[in-house]
Formats: sequence, C-alpha cells, structure tokens
Amino acid sequence: MVEVKWTPSSPSSPHWYDRAALTALVYSHIRHAHNDHPDKPIGEFIREFDGLTGTAKAKAVRAAAAGVTHLSQLDGRDDVIGALHDAMLRHAKPVPPSRLGAVGADHYRQLLDTQHGVRRFWYKAAAVTDGGVPWVTEIAVAETAQPGQTWFAVNHGPAFGDPLGRTFLSASSVSAWGAASFLATADADTSSSGNRAAVVHVICPAPQFVDKGKVALVVPSTVAQAAATALAGATSTLRREAEQRRKDARRAQRARQHAWDEADRADRANKWSLKDAVFAVLPQAKTAAGHHVAARTLYYKVRPLIQQYTDKELGYAYFSQELLPEYERTIAPLPGLYYEARGALHHPHDDQIIRLGTREVAAYIPPSWQFDKVLYIEKEGLEAQLAPYELGQRYDMAIIYGKGFAVTACRELLALLEIREEMKIFVLHDADINGYDIARTLGEATRRMPNHNIDVIDLGLTVPQAIEYGLETEQFTRRKALPADLELDDAALEWFTGEPIDAGWGKPHYECTRCELNAFSADELAEFIEAGLQRHDATTKLVPPEDVLAEHVQEARDEALTDLVTTELARLVDTDAVVRRLLDDHPDLGAVDETDVRQRLTDHPTESWRAAAKQLIDEHIDAADDLAAAVREQLAEQLRAADNDDDETGDRP
Repeated sequence: MVEVKWTPSSPSSPHWYDRAALTALVYSHIRHAHNDHPDKPIGEFIREFDGLTGTAKAKAVRAAAAGVTHLSQLDGRDDVIGALHDAMLRHAKPVPPSRLGAVGADHYRQLLDTQHGVRRFWYKAAAVTDGGVPWVTEIAVAETAQPGQTWFAVNHGPAFGDPLGRTFLSASSVSAWGAASFLATADADTSSSGNRAAVVHVICPAPQFVDKGKVALVVPSTVAQAAATALAGATSTLRREAEQRRKDARRAQRARQHAWDEADRADRANKWSLKDAVFAVLPQAKTAAGHHVAARTLYYKVRPLIQQYTDKELGYAYFSQELLPEYERTIAPLPGLYYEARGALHHPHDDQIIRLGTREVAAYIPPSWQFDKVLYIEKEGLEAQLAPYELGQRYDMAIIYGKGFAVTACRELLALLEIREEMKIFVLHDADINGYDIARTLGEATRRMPNHNIDVIDLGLTVPQAIEYGLETEQFTRRKALPADLELDDAALEWFTGEPIDAGWGKPHYECTRCELNAFSADELAEFIEAGLQRHDATTKLVPPEDVLAEHVQEARDEALTDLVTTELARLVDTDAVVRRLLDDHPDLGAVDETDVRQRLTDHPTESWRAAAKQLIDEHIDAADDLAAAVREQLAEQLRAADNDDDETGDRP
C-alpha cells in the first residue's frame, strides 16, 4: 500500500488533541451553530479526522456518543466528549513521521551549492512520535567555497529564528541550548574556522510555540534527544577535525613551552644551587608564613619561590634537617620557627606526657626529684608492649618513645636533663646501621647541633648481644657507604659490611644482616632492659636529700591534717542546708540569663558559655552584701547545735 503523504490540507489526527483540546474544538462548532450556521452532524465531524474516514470506524467511534446526531447536542456533556475522544484514539492509528514529508538531502545539497558552493556535505534526519504527534528534524551542514549562513525552517516554511532555541540539546559530548549554539560548538556555523552553511528544519503537524513571535517551539524531551542526535551526526566530521586542530595547537604550544622551559632551566641551573635558592627566598617565605610557623609549613612556602632560581627538587628532610639549621646558624635566626613533635617523654609517676616538639620542649619545666634516669627507645610502637611492666615506675625512669633518629627538640631536652648531677641517660636501639647511628648522634655533636655533647649509656641492642640472645635476624640491601663516624665492633662490621651483589644498578650494593628490637618477646625485652640497668648500677630507687625529704614530709603531714579537719567539718556541718538557706534569703543570687551570657561572650570571645556563666555567677556572689557573714552565722549555728548534741549523748570527751 502506498503511504499518502501528509499536507497542510490533509485531515487532522485525533492523536494531536488531548481531551481539553478536542472539547474546545467541539464547542467552537457549537458556538458556530448558535450563530445561525449549520449544525454539523457528529458523523461528518468524526470522518474529518485521519484514520476515521471509513464508515465502519466512524460508526464504531459514534457509538461512544449514542443518541447524539449533531454536535450541538454535546453542549454541557463534557463526559460524552471525553468518551468520544477515547474512542477516536482507539480506532485511529497515529500519523507516522514518514508521512510528514522530509525535504531530503538532495534538495539541501543543491540549495547550498547554488548559494555558496558546496565542497563537503552532511545530512541527518531524525523521526520520532511523542504522545501520538509525529516529528521530523532535518539537519544539513556543508563546508562551502564562499561564506555561508544558517537557515531555520518549520513545516516547510522559513522561520524567524531557531525553532529549537529554547531546547536543551545534548549528544556526543556537545551540550547547548538551541540548534544555533550546538552548531557553533560543533564548528559548523558561520562563526567557525572555515566557510560553513547549515539548514535546521523541524516538521510537526501540531506545533506549540514558547513565545508570541512563534519562533521557539515547545519540544518534548524525546524529540529533543532525537534532534540532538541528528545534529551530532551531521557535524561529527567537523567536530572531529576541530578537536584535532585544537590538539595540534596545544601540542605545538607545549613543545614551544617545553623549549622555553628547557632554555630557562639550563640558564637557572648554571647560576643557582639549591641551598643558594632557599637562602635567597627564606626571608620572603617566613614573612608570608607568619611569625609562628612550623618547619613543614615554611617548606611549602619556600618550594614555589625557589622555582624562579632553580628547577632542582627540594626535599623536606634536606630542607628541615640541614638547610634551616645552617641558615639560623650562619645567616640569621628565624623567630617563631618550630618543628612538629616527633616522639614523646613519659613521666614515671604523674602520667604526664610531653610531646617532643620545639614549642613543647621550650615550655617544659622538669619536675623535681621524680626521676633520675631517662631511657630513649627508638621505636614508638614499643610503648604499648612495655607499659604493663611499669619499668618507669619501678626504676624512677622517664621513657622517651621516639621515631628513629632523635629530633633537635629531643636532644635539647636531654641536654637540659643532663645538667642534673644525678641524671643518667640511656638509649635502646636496633642492631642495624641506623640504630648504631641513633645511639651515636643522641649524645655527640652533629652538623645540625655542633655544640651538643652529653653522656649517653648504650644499653644495646648491639650485634654481639643479638648473637648472644640468639635473636632472629634478617637480610637487607645496603646502597650507601657506612657512616664515617660510626664506631663498630668486629661482629657489627661483618654484619653491616655484608657481601657485594650485582643487580644491574651500576654501583655495587651489599647484602647485609640486621636484627631489630621486635625480635624480642615482650618478656624478653623487659628483662633485657632491666639487665642493662643492673649492669650500670641504675636500679636503685630515687630518694631526695634529707632537707628535701623533710620539707616534703612536713607538707604531706599538713595536707593529711587538713584533710582530717575538712572531713570532720563535713560531718558536723550540712553544707547543702547552708546553701539552701542562702538561696532562700537571696532568691536573686546568681540570676544569669542568655542575654547576660551572650554579652559576656561578646566581651570575652575565647570563653565557653559554661565559663562565661560561672564568671557572671562568681561576680554576683562577690558583690552580694554580708553574704560571707551569713555563711559564718549559719556555720556557727550548726556547730553549736552539733556541740549540744554531743553533750546530750555524752560523746564529748
């Protein structure tokens, strides 16, 4: 069967009407009849619609309005009109998009070639039915010999603007409002890099417009997606070529930039060392970072500034452990600079823990006569393992749990503690190269602390001790030379020298042996430490000189007696009754509300609301007249009453 092409004079389809629209159409005929025009028969009305011209279908639809012969009889019977609409939809097939009559690629190619001269041409069409309404969107795009333009059309006629201008279109990584913007984004309109021409044609038998100018259409989402797909298909070649041009341009720019950077890098490398660059920018970086600044924060301030002088990579360890100390030692101090805490000092008897950072150590005041030994353990993770053995409490020994090499703050703290004549300092470390170096640098001068020199007793773990205890060892690869200042016994020298190996690294490496403290069980490690303390006569409990002891005994005695007096007063005096009596006599005492607290916080923004409320209450109580006298009077009354009770019971001695 040959499909009949739809024209503007073709019958309308009931699928192009919703119930409200069909009702409005029926009433327009009714008003026409009321104005002395012929009253249209209902059968004639039904056969005016596409798909219902046949007698059988018209009769089936008419059954939905039984008894109705003319449209005027439907006046006020909207329910019957609705039933009639439902029947029309059931019996009439929707008009397919193919009947709308697309213009086709050949016509557009001929048009654009006549106008502008076509070099390359692309065409895509999208057909979709939404809600029974057919839509066709045609997109023609051409690369032309002469500058072109973009034509917009609706239903085979020119449009005054983009019919998809109020429609969001998204396909193939292009998203835009309207076909014009989509074409521009896809390098397919007159603003593009070459000569372009395009046609956007939308065909719809029941169009609705967004604006009164009848330019932009109301486009369902399914139609919008189909139109976007057609736009993407017609512009895919131009988009791909435009993206390639952009990539080529970026690649060329990167190449030029790389050449400039290489030339600049070579120039800077010939002029500046990393140390010189850091020293040059440190004052500026310190000012930008603020007065109080952590070494790591200062590092991040310095790093971008040195790029104007050198492209060499600045590592934090080199910056913080070598450059900063050297700068402060040879150029100028950096006030407010501090190093973050690394490790902690644990007091043996008051549960106090001092984090080993620059600021924390500077503010630390060692307690008097609490400990006379300090043990530095290089492994922070051993704290939980050794805690149950209470070595610090048993031997009056503070313990530092570190993280490998002791930081400057830790060494400064040990130097402060060593001033005390009775203090002994011990170190516990792994039996490896770093462990031996940790023990050495804990007491000896280094480049970072050239004047540091304290006595440190090495408890081990040494290589001979590891061998003696039969501890498990492990192999490791040494890639650097042994530290020149390291003093090694024969066994350690053998372990750490190792055997040369060749793994294709260029310089020879060595397979060496080491043993870590973790090779001990918990019991074995505690016993090992105690044995070391015993070897160095460091197990005696700390007792201060007689004058210090006598002063403490007197203070403890006074404190015990004070506690006794306080306990007895609490037995004799009902303090809650005194408080209740005061509140009864002074009901407004300490009356503080939200307004008072907020005003206090405005004047003292660092306080919490609890602290603010307490301060206000204290001020009220201090300002109350004769409050202290009232307290004394009530206490005296209760004591007299208690005294009388003792007389009556015979408890008074």
